[in-house]
Amino acid sequence: MIGLEEPLRILYLAITCLR
Repeated sequence: MIGLEEPLRILYLAITCLR
């Protein structure tokens, strides 16, 4: 299950940027 931390981090970054 490698490669899940990458999209998760991108999602978190996108949410923080949108905030």
